[in-house]
Amino acid sequence: MGRLMKRIVYLMLALALLMGILPAAGCSKNEEDIFGLDDSAKVELTVAGGLENFEALEEVIVAFEDKYPNCKITYEYINEYSKNIRLRMENPSERPSLFLSQSSYFKGEDSMAEYAVDLSEDKESGVDLSGVKPIILSSQKTQEALYCIPLALNARGMVVNKTLLTRYSLEVPENWVQFIYSCEKLKSEGFIPIQGYNDNALMCLFYPAIAVSLVNDPEGASKIKSMDSFEKGSDKYISEYFEKALYLTQKGYIDYDENSLLTDSYESTILNFLQGDVAFTPCTAEMVSGIKKRESKSAAFTSSPFEYEFFASPVGESSMCYWEVWQCLSVTKDCENEAWARAFANFIAKEENLQTLAMVKGLPCAGKSPSADAKYRSLYVLEDKYTAESKQFQIAFYSCINNTLKRICYKKDDEATLKTPGEISEKYEIEMEKKRK
Repeated sequence: MGRLMKRIVYLMLALALLMGILPAAGCSKNEEDIFGLDDSAKVELTVAGGLENFEALEEVIVAFEDKYPNCKITYEYINEYSKNIRLRMENPSERPSLFLSQSSYFKGEDSMAEYAVDLSEDKESGVDLSGVKPIILSSQKTQEALYCIPLALNARGMVVNKTLLTRYSLEVPENWVQFIYSCEKLKSEGFIPIQGYNDNALMCLFYPAIAVSLVNDPEGASKIKSMDSFEKGSDKYISEYFEKALYLTQKGYIDYDENSLLTDSYESTILNFLQGDVAFTPCTAEMVSGIKKRESKSAAFTSSPFEYEFFASPVGESSMCYWEVWQCLSVTKDCENEAWARAFANFIAKEENLQTLAMVKGLPCAGKSPSADAKYRSLYVLEDKYTAESKQFQIAFYSCINNTLKRICYKKDDEATLKTPGEISEKYEIEMEKKRK
């Protein structure tokens, strides 16, 4: 994204603040007051990450450097990041000032907690995290410690060609009945309504509903425990969604052979969607974030552009959304210029900067207010009972679900294809048996 375009994004967000769409920053103190910064001294910080390009972060870096011209922040890409960042941390002279992370980095035998500043409210780090969505922030805690700041969110659902639906007098479906009606109408017009990468299309479509149904079930905790223990017959708790997936394939609303033409869940899936003849592509918000840049690569979209938007999955009584944290930022403990590193963390955690980062990246915002990005607006009007987030649903039986769904949408007439509820249950039992061993 060019510098001019980046400035336009900032102007749009500033306008949103003035109009009251986003909350103002209030009377929060400047970083120099909080962290005792000397803004006359030359300071250099590094942010390490595993993304080759992170324009969204660099945009916030530019804003921080504009405010503090004496501070230079460099983003450093590290290959094979999850392995090599740990090796870097073992050598004090090679530690970055801040690093991209996930909450999982601070759990288990390979925990990096000893290298990160605890940003919990009671630890006097000085970093104000009041601008971050509380339920998302709490999901990142490790035994009450908080070592990372969520930068943006991811979600599973589907990207919808709204123009195609309008052409056939259809609304965006908000529940299973409406979804099936739309699919049948589109199929009668010669379309394969649902298209996506075979390895994850059904998972993106049904996983939110599985998560929400269990998380909000009064007996959900015991059901999850049963499934996490791979108890025989425990698939009955989610069999409804397997049978719905089977229905979609049997009706021809989703087709293995058509989807097998897609070589990955990102580039080829995006370009296929941009052809304009696909109504529903199950995917993640992260995939949707890459659509804008690829519009110009599609001759079909360039000649006949259409309106698209990301929606929650409509495979239940209502649309359902499953939130995940996309990337986090951590501050390296006892690094050189740690006060400045904490100051930058404080700056990026302000809601207006989280909105900027999310807008530039094209992902839902991790801030308290709804995302300023219109293509995610529908996710923020869902009732709480139709949403779940990753900490509520950390499961051991994930692969059992995924491998079963993949076999439901399989090669036509292949003996490995699951064609009845009984066969689905047998396949799930096989997957559980693998886990029990």
